[in-house]
Amino acid sequence: MPLDEQIKLARQRLRYLKSARRLIWQSGPGWTIANLILFIVQGALPLLSLYLLKLIVDAAAKVDLAAAYDGGAFEKVAFLIALAGVVSIVAALLQSMTKLVHEAQIYQVADYVYEILHAKTIEVELACYENSQYHDKLHRAQKEGPKRTFSIVRNLENISRNGISLLTMVVLLVSFHWMLVFVLLIAAIPGLFVHLK
Repeated sequence: MPLDEQIKLARQRLRYLKSARRLIWQSGPGWTIANLILFIVQGALPLLSLYLLKLIVDAAAKVDLAAAYDGGAFEKVAFLIALAGVVSIVAALLQSMTKLVHEAQIYQVADYVYEILHAKTIEVELACYENSQYHDKLHRAQKEGPKRTFSIVRNLENISRNGISLLTMVVLLVSFHWMLVFVLLIAAIPGLFVHLK
């Protein structure tokens, strides 16, 4: 496929993505905001876990084995390990909450699509009901509408989750050294060209 056709296809998909975002927002802004907040927090938790692991390793390396028998040497390490356990529990709870919000949002979007279909069905002239092609299109829209919304919601969630994870990893790499981001981007360019080819 030529490059100009790929660019045209990518633009068309971006338009679909924008209309899908608008549809999801209009169907339930509260669920959308809740889902976004959960994704942001879940995207930041792996970074927090990595940072706690670094602190645990640093604190364990500083422990003097001769002073370990007095009982107070491992307090900081034990506190950091407990904090890492709390972060893991919070991550598991947030994952369960995300599943609940995800299901609620899917049904909210499906109901909204059914309302749109119902409103459009009422607006159509009676002559359309005598047309078999119209009935076929209406049946397909009623059958495929909710399924498509499920996939739209899932795909947008995956894009959001991956974007937030990418952003947190960029922040982590910049905290080590800002050139690491550019080195990794340059290393990814050949793979991108192979994938596009």
